[in-house]
Amino acid sequence: MTDDPNRDFNRDRDRDSDHDRDADGWPPVEESPAGTGTLTVPAEPAPRPRAVPPRLAELSLAIELFPQAAVNYLLRGEYFLEDRQFILAQADFETALTLAQAQLATDAWGIVNQMVIDRASRGLQHLR
Repeated sequence: MTDDPNRDFNRDRDRDSDHDRDADGWPPVEESPAGTGTLTVPAEPAPRPRAVPPRLAELSLAIELFPQAAVNYLLRGEYFLEDRQFILAQADFETALTLAQAQLATDAWGIVNQMVIDRASRGLQHLR
């Protein structure tokens, strides 16, 4: 008597899959809602949102609370630059530059605004 090495595999396959297979041995095709007979593929789970780092969350909150403060955009732009999110960095540097230039024109003493302008300009140069 020859021992079949696949005996257990074949027995389990035949026992477990008879009701899951069509006459040709293939798994049944689930009908699509439209009844086209196409195979329905389960949707992949949505990717989990990436946790927002605390520093980014604080800078974004500061911008939300004080949208006219150029320094908040500058600092978040520098964060994005470090994180290699160049498009977001550019947008924040441009906003910081625009706000700081407007404030410099109206403030009597504009050393902080000039510093924001200088750093935002350097950030934009770095991106180019």
